[in-house]
Amino acid sequence: MYQEQPQQPNQGFAKRSKNRWLTDNKADEVMGNVLELYPNKKQYIFQGKEGATKRKELLKKVREKFNMACEEEPYSEFGKGKFRDKLKKAKKGLQKVGNAVKTATLAPARGAMLGLVRLNYRGSASRFNLLNSQGEKKLYDKWEKLGGKKDALQKAIDAGKSKKPFVCGKKCRAQAGKNPQLPSDAQSDFVNFEPATSAALIGAGGTVLTATIGVVSSKSNYKSQMELAKLEGDVNKEDDKEKKVDDAMTPQEKALAEEIVKAQEGSFDAVQAITNNPNLTAEEKTAALTELKNDLNEGGGFSNNQIMIAVGVIALVGVAFYLYKQNKN
Repeated sequence: MYQEQPQQPNQGFAKRSKNRWLTDNKADEVMGNVLELYPNKKQYIFQGKEGATKRKELLKKVREKFNMACEEEPYSEFGKGKFRDKLKKAKKGLQKVGNAVKTATLAPARGAMLGLVRLNYRGSASRFNLLNSQGEKKLYDKWEKLGGKKDALQKAIDAGKSKKPFVCGKKCRAQAGKNPQLPSDAQSDFVNFEPATSAALIGAGGTVLTATIGVVSSKSNYKSQMELAKLEGDVNKEDDKEKKVDDAMTPQEKALAEEIVKAQEGSFDAVQAITNNPNLTAEEKTAALTELKNDLNEGGGFSNNQIMIAVGVIALVGVAFYLYKQNKN
């Protein structure tokens, strides 16, 4: 989840040991912090007064760039041909902004997914290691489309592929409480990890991992059907063990565990992070959610309903604000 950086952080950034970053992409992590996509989560940069000042300066620059990319001139100032070209350019710019926001929003999830792969969560590293050339291309194309770096994922696969598949049920995850923090070093091998570590990683990275595995679900993507069947059998055995533990809980314990798991997953809900962000316009939010839908739905990460409801809410708020301004005028 961390990536070594060759230079010292800029003034206004929090100092950190060995100059590491929480995610696999420094630019996305900075963007996410500048836009405050996850304001209630622990921040690792822009700490203190100096950091807050630096964040405000960068937010101003980001807004200027976004505004330039999404600029649309009034129809009256252009002929039909020029206006059509300008509108097409603005749409492209808005799409680029949406993609930038999407990858920044997914940065913590990508970092958490790398941690899950290192753990060989549900046999993910072993599964990815069994891919043939066709499957590998699909995997890395998807990963890069989500904003990830190929070498970071390959290192995670190499670290986890020989480990026993790890599974964590509801009771296992509930031990960590509603707000577990992501680990400070996801490049470790997690030899003695605590329940909070796995719960935080699953809550933050589970959706991205599901979407990534989804694009290589076909058996035609694997080198050995026999090895794949053995791996799936091993994962099923671990699933059965966790299911027995979960089934032994009382109804009250189950209800509490489900509530805790839901809260954990909501901590890094990308749809809500975009929808509720005050630093983005309604058009930018819609563009980012569209990019999110296109990338994650392919592998089954999010449901269309979840994103379309968010887009509908944004549209309604935009209409209400427009009518309010008209009435005020």
